[in-house]
Amino acid sequence: MIRPEYLNLKNAAVYCGYNSARSFSNLIKEYELPKYGPNRNRFKVSDLDDFMESPTSFVSAPVRRRTGFTPVEI
Repeated sequence: MIRPEYLNLKNAAVYCGYNSARSFSNLIKEYELPKYGPNRNRFKVSDLDDFMESPTSFVSAPVRRRTGFTPVEI
């Protein structure tokens, strides 16, 4: 059987052992897992293997959001 090189979200979730694509989608929002394809909706199997082996290597930096007002110290 030939293993595909790229998987969509649902198949990537099954490949990683998650029961639903939604729970996998919520999980990967916290990580910088590369996405491929014209719609950026495919995951490379080798990236998924690396992610399952060491998820901390895909941790994204916290995003600082502007709140509209930042107090300035004088």
